[in-house]
Amino acid sequence: MTTKYTYNVRSWTNTITNTHFSQTLTYNLNGNIGTQQWTQNGKTRKYAFTYDNISRLKAANYTGDGNFSTGYSYDAHGNVIKLTRYGITASGVSDQIIDNLTFNYDGTGNQLKYIADAGPNVGLSTIADFKEFSEVTTSEFTYNKNGAIHIDLNKGQTVNYNSLNLPQEMLINNTSARGKTYYTYTATGAKLRVKHLSDPTLMVTPVKGTAEDASYRVQTSTDYAGNKIYENETLSKILTDNGYIEDSNYYFYIKDHLGNNRIVANAAGTVVQRNSFYPFGMTYGEESDLEQGKQPYKYNGKELDKMHGLNWYDYEARYMDPATIRFTSVDPMAEKYYSWSPYAYVGNNPMRFIDPTGMIWDDPNVAYKLKNKIDKKIESLKKDIADNQASLNKGGHSAKKIAKLEDKISDAKSRISNLNVSKGDIDKLGADQNNIYALSSISGGEHKVRQGSDGKIYIETSSDALSIHEIAHVRQSLDAGGLKFSPNGELKNSGIGIKGISNMEIEAYQKQYSLDESFPGRLNGRAIQGIDVHSVGNITDDKGRRVYEIIYQYSEAIKKAIKVNQKK
Repeated sequence: MTTKYTYNVRSWTNTITNTHFSQTLTYNLNGNIGTQQWTQNGKTRKYAFTYDNISRLKAANYTGDGNFSTGYSYDAHGNVIKLTRYGITASGVSDQIIDNLTFNYDGTGNQLKYIADAGPNVGLSTIADFKEFSEVTTSEFTYNKNGAIHIDLNKGQTVNYNSLNLPQEMLINNTSARGKTYYTYTATGAKLRVKHLSDPTLMVTPVKGTAEDASYRVQTSTDYAGNKIYENETLSKILTDNGYIEDSNYYFYIKDHLGNNRIVANAAGTVVQRNSFYPFGMTYGEESDLEQGKQPYKYNGKELDKMHGLNWYDYEARYMDPATIRFTSVDPMAEKYYSWSPYAYVGNNPMRFIDPTGMIWDDPNVAYKLKNKIDKKIESLKKDIADNQASLNKGGHSAKKIAKLEDKISDAKSRISNLNVSKGDIDKLGADQNNIYALSSISGGEHKVRQGSDGKIYIETSSDALSIHEIAHVRQSLDAGGLKFSPNGELKNSGIGIKGISNMEIEAYQKQYSLDESFPGRLNGRAIQGIDVHSVGNITDDKGRRVYEIIYQYSEAIKKAIKVNQKK
């Protein structure tokens, strides 16, 4: 199977073409997607999108078979206050309203108080519309002290969380189903195990819903061991970069521009799963329960947890409910977007942005913003040069002061030169026809480049300076003949030999330093000139372990050679 892509002059996806799925996008001048037309399962469909003045999606007007239109309105913080959704209400009927929601908040912030639904509760097992099992208008939702949903009366749900604010124990008990789920994670939040206990007498409609007692006679478990998925302690799937292996058979994802898995096909090209999505990720529910359950990775390639009617997407740092188009807990990086609700999904512009980890969204314009920051730093450094030069010209300084001013001027000039190279690096990546790059944020001072399962190259950092550092590594690799990744998907250093490897890291740290003077090693008062094989080789992590052992050994070899030469 071959998938072809075309792009417009701004490197935005224009068309995606595959035997089983094709898509055409048009754009507004500000970069928002104006229309999306796609052909899948022999049907051609189209959404025309409208936005408010701050690019929040207001409506997705549908044309094609049936009616899957949606409409949205928000408060000033980006909390949804009205939502209408059309779809399937009975077998063969797909043009009726299924959700007509009014959202009410606590009055002091962004937390839900209750949701009123003037639409029906669809009885089909394939439809995951909002189910109003509670009609309480005082308080249907309760949150824990960290801002995560603790009680949801509509689902009959109670959730307890661990120290990372991730679900640890979940009870669902309503008129359609009863069950309890336990979650196990690593210390860093990676999911290891999910165990479900269910009442078999209330598992007729899994998408609608299903506490530990004798009635929970059905127990299932899912274990996550790297890219291996075990169901009930038996190997079920091995995840690959663009699909998975199951029972010795290869299955492949065919994705749209957001990385949504629209088609799952086997190696023979036979389609085993088809997915069509509303803008915020809820599936149309046109296909059978058997087909929908073939594999769980759907919207943005995220795992959809349907058991007991949960219907939440796992975004790693938190979960998202596509029926209410909100995250279920606050953004761990909420302080970066204080003007937005910490529960809003991608600024309410889901056709343009994605959220790789539940912490920050992938903005195609972020590269332009980074270049603007570089330009501002260059102007600031030019002013510093002018001020220091004026001080030199004025005279009256000691020799020591003169040397210090000259060093500052030299350092600023070197930083400007590096920053101009970094701007060129950003342009080079943007012009790369073989790869799609995404800048995203991770915490803790970490930084890396990895290839995602969707084929994108993710540049994951915790600061703009570290983004420049990793972008330099990508450019180095492109210049060396192409990107090469380790078995765990991380970009390899493209240097040849120990000297080449050292030079690659030295250059990347010099680019990083040039933006904000950050460097994890010791410069010994030499500013950018202090970033060399010795300072880089001696960088250690928070446990005192050397980060670049091979560069450290090279540094020691150089020192030893210098001592030998001095004795001659």
